[in-house]
Amino acid sequence: MGMGGNAARSKVGDVLGVEELGRTEGCVNFAWGNITITVYKDQATLDTVRMLMHVGRVMRERHAARSAVSFVLDGVPPPSEDAREPFSQLVHAAPSAISAMSTILEGEGFWASTLRSVIIGMKIEAGGQAAVEVHHGIEETVAWLPGVHHAKTGVEVNPSRLTAVLRRARALALDT
Repeated sequence: MGMGGNAARSKVGDVLGVEELGRTEGCVNFAWGNITITVYKDQATLDTVRMLMHVGRVMRERHAARSAVSFVLDGVPPPSEDAREPFSQLVHAAPSAISAMSTILEGEGFWASTLRSVIIGMKIEAGGQAAVEVHHGIEETVAWLPGVHHAKTGVEVNPSRLTAVLRRARALALDT
């Protein structure tokens, strides 16, 4: 599993400016300007952690301030045993590196409740340094992110364009 997507995959998203930055078996990461979009479609592994670290380095080189949107698809299990600690460290460090973070949890029940608790913990740890929110769908993220992103990064985001980009990135991640 390489750090970047292949050329064919990257070109598919170019119509909206979506660039694939990394892919593992269970996770795909995209960039759209200074916003990263991560789709967790299966369990996070050490490969996922390595890929996310790579994406973080790339985005830090490109942008002083950025935001992130993550999709956690319904039923995605927690990180693999060997990835739990490094993944936890990466997630808890995110608010210091990311200005605004929206996690779209697709699903309900114990699994989603547990993830919500983790994200609320991140929000508390961020102490206002980063805006961290949990959403139930693209519409909630689009209603929240553009204003916060602009206030924290100085970059304006068109809500209808963001909607199209998020739908496209999610579809591209599933089209494998």
